[in-house]
Amino acid sequence: MMAVWFTSEVRMLETLLRSLQHPNIVKYHGCRVRKARVTGIMLGRCDGDNLWEHLQSGKTVDKEPFLAALASAVDHLHNVVDMVHNDIQPFNIMVSPDGTPTLVDLGAAEVAGDNIVHDRP
Repeated sequence: MMAVWFTSEVRMLETLLRSLQHPNIVKYHGCRVRKARVTGIMLGRCDGDNLWEHLQSGKTVDKEPFLAALASAVDHLHNVVDMVHNDIQPFNIMVSPDGTPTLVDLGAAEVAGDNIVHDRP
């Protein structure tokens, strides 16, 4: 099951790579393949904490620009890449030290209109 899930995430990241990069979506640089198998993915560094940890530590975010940046990232996925994230939640939003959000973890993402796989681990 993990192999199916990982392959799906790599497929979505490769789809993302073929579109314009968005500043509020994690950067994907490619994957490492050994003996015809993907053995790793290379993602951009996201300094800071996920949104849950950020808020639990007593830090705040400037709501309007934070939500506008996040909405822009989701709009980019939907309307430029033709993809849905399917798992937007505080653990999948990184907050940089300057308060900028970055949407991460495309493991549940699907091309818009595809059937969602419900039996992932």
